[in-house]
Amino acid sequence: RGVVVSGPPPAPVREERGAAPTPQSVWVSGYWHWTGMQYAWIPGHWAAPPPGAVWNAPVYTARDGKYFYETGGWNTSQQPQQPRNALR
Repeated sequence: RGVVVSGPPPAPVREERGAAPTPQSVWVSGYWHWTGMQYAWIPGHWAAPPPGAVWNAPVYTARDGKYFYETGGWNTSQQPQQPRNALR
């Protein structure tokens, strides 16, 4: 799963988290997103999740000497997320 990337992402950027704008808001931590050529930092932010959804952060893995990036997103499935061997 995922796309082959040039290597692992840089270290996460330290961010301050302000107050939630609404009681239903969920904090989505900042993360490195693979643009197709390089990593770009997506800042952490408050979001309104779809009903019953949980945020799954992107996953970075190494297999057979290659690095892979899997995008994150809202999971509305009732099935638990399968554990993966993540770099971070």
